[in-house]
Amino acid sequence: MKRFIALLFLFPLLLSAQTEWSRNGGSILNRPMLATVGLEGIFPSLKSVGYGEISGYGILASARIPLPGVTLVLEVPFASGTQKYSSPSFTMEQSKSAIGNPYVGVEIGSSDLVTEFGIRFPLMTQENGAAAAAVANADFLNLERYLPKAMSLEAALSVNPGVANLVNLHFRAGPVLWIPIPREGRETEALLDYEAGVAVGIGPLSVAAGIAGRLILTEDRLLGQRKTAHTFQGEIASSFGPVHPSLFYRVPLGQEEISDLVSSIIGIVVVVSL
Repeated sequence: MKRFIALLFLFPLLLSAQTEWSRNGGSILNRPMLATVGLEGIFPSLKSVGYGEISGYGILASARIPLPGVTLVLEVPFASGTQKYSSPSFTMEQSKSAIGNPYVGVEIGSSDLVTEFGIRFPLMTQENGAAAAAVANADFLNLERYLPKAMSLEAALSVNPGVANLVNLHFRAGPVLWIPIPREGRETEALLDYEAGVAVGIGPLSVAAGIAGRLILTEDRLLGQRKTAHTFQGEIASSFGPVHPSLFYRVPLGQEEISDLVSSIIGIVVVVSL
């Protein structure tokens, strides 16, 4: 686990010596059970550490294709980042862009109760890890999108009950396995993801808020000194015919190792029903 994390967090460590809510593009609002394509832009706000700073963004392209009995889900993440280091003796700047680890999965069920299974393929290399340094540090609950030389297996149960007129709840939980490829002495890591939120319809808009977390099961710590990491997310969305745009704001909760580097994430999601 420590060697996994070090690949992505190496640059921030040098400087200090530093949910996805559903597969509908990171939205905690009800997902359409139709064929869709989507784009999600992730723009983290990061703090300078020591003599250096990192910046960058992520883009997630996705598609959902209904098939008899199941829905096929496809994701391709992309990351671009810049690392700067300035000291009295020298200055360094490096920029990189790379495709992350793509995801192929299936969803089974209705919009109220969905079971998810999927696999994320290891395309990200250690050499391109710098491209994802900013977005991986900020979007740490989706770290497997950018984890170098690692395949992940993911499963989840999502429950989205309506409790009143224009009010819906959202609960999702499931395991994630990080499998090193090649192993090279590294161990498979097991994690548990969980989230809860509420969405309310207000005229032509939907407003949502929720909390997501991740628990490491196979190590004493996930990030810093704790076994868990959490974020809060607020979101506003609307629809214009087949086009469903949304804007979300995400902040880390209660963990200095993260909040000392990550201020927040702003995300823009556009999903188009086909």
